[in-house]
Amino acid sequence: MSIIKVIIPEFQVYTPTTVEPEGTKFYPFKLEDSEESYQAELADDFEIDTFNHFPLLLLPDRTLWEHANNYLLHKLESFNLPHSSTLSSIADSIKYFGNYCVDFKINYLVCTRKSNSPLRKYRRYLSDRILKRELSVSTVKSHMSNLVNFYRHLVNVEHISFGYPPWHDREAKVIINGQLKEVKTSDVLQAIKGGKSTARKREECTYEGHIIDGAELRPLDEDEQGILITALKQLNNIEMTFIFLIGLCTGARLQTILTLRYENFNHEPDAAVNEVVIYAGLTNKNGSGLVDSKADKDIAIYFPIELYQKIKIYLHSERAIKRRKKSVYKPTNVDFHYLFLSQQGHPFYISKADYNSKFYKKIPTGQTVTTFVCERLKPKLIELGFLGSFKFHDTRATFGMNIVNYGLENIDSENNIGRSIDLLFRFVKVRMNHNDLATTQQYLDFNQNQKIVKEAKVGWEKHLKSMLEITDA
Repeated sequence: MSIIKVIIPEFQVYTPTTVEPEGTKFYPFKLEDSEESYQAELADDFEIDTFNHFPLLLLPDRTLWEHANNYLLHKLESFNLPHSSTLSSIADSIKYFGNYCVDFKINYLVCTRKSNSPLRKYRRYLSDRILKRELSVSTVKSHMSNLVNFYRHLVNVEHISFGYPPWHDREAKVIINGQLKEVKTSDVLQAIKGGKSTARKREECTYEGHIIDGAELRPLDEDEQGILITALKQLNNIEMTFIFLIGLCTGARLQTILTLRYENFNHEPDAAVNEVVIYAGLTNKNGSGLVDSKADKDIAIYFPIELYQKIKIYLHSERAIKRRKKSVYKPTNVDFHYLFLSQQGHPFYISKADYNSKFYKKIPTGQTVTTFVCERLKPKLIELGFLGSFKFHDTRATFGMNIVNYGLENIDSENNIGRSIDLLFRFVKVRMNHNDLATTQQYLDFNQNQKIVKEAKVGWEKHLKSMLEITDA
């Protein structure tokens, strides 16, 4: 038996009261050793009283893990509420740590000297898993960061005292958006070694045919893009075709594409425009917040008018209407319907703002697209002669490189080429919604670096051949 995580689809926080609340659905009850009868009302101490998909941790005997669940509940008191996926990830970190303590018979509340600190023991255990390539450095750092915050709660909120500090805080200097800032970190986090820094990955990645843009991406060349379009056409899945075309033509991430709504395509643009802007993010220009973005950032997505009009035609097609009619959890306003639905009428991705998420035992987060890529698209790509690796997010890098390539072709080398490249750089940054200039720079460096690698490889192979000819004598 081990510690397990269970998800409560609709978690409500109540508090006992002696005053009967209006419309209560609870029967009176008595607390132990009390003469008073109590009822329950929604708690006022939390930022919200209902949280969808709240994780709870159960001990091996299937009782509630009090300290862990108190910490997760404490997160709901924050003004900046975590998303359910974030809270679930925190719960996973605590669960893995708890099971480690169970397996190795470690009391997570006891620390009498540095050597028996539960956090330090667990950090050494995870570091061994890094060496065995079972876990990445970033994953281990994420787990340890969650656990340090859990222990901060134990000390500062639960007022649990340890004979020896489970960890030590340290001041560190890091570069954030080009500025040197001091941050508080912990010795158990700083002790995690291995892997490469993001800056070094970016420096090396373009020579290896990749770009670091949220993940390691591979821009497709023109031939590969042609094969991809042909494969999608032959597979004849109109929803998937549009999803991939949006990625290639706008650079939007999957969570943004899959949370686009009917309202985003339900108006007729001016005849003179060549692109339509759609806004995404929690507090975007449109104010609806229905279309997700990475880290809830307010972004603009530029749709070529031809693609926009094709999607409008699809929305009014018999196929799309039939899927919307099958939708079980219909929004009150038809404009809020998701742009793309499965054959059963289910969304491919649930937006953070979707109040219907509580009805889903497992929230859709694009798994259908991943399955389509693995089971249908990749075999078809191989059949058509596609040799490289591929994942959906590569469409974003491909979009960025297409802008750079066509932009460079049109730069007039006789008239202030430096300013022209700077303008192109800024254009790519805006269209890709980059925060970090170093990310955008990779797109401008990519082709040049690939050319250097190719020339160096040809020169080295020629030199190697001349050396090996000695053996023929």
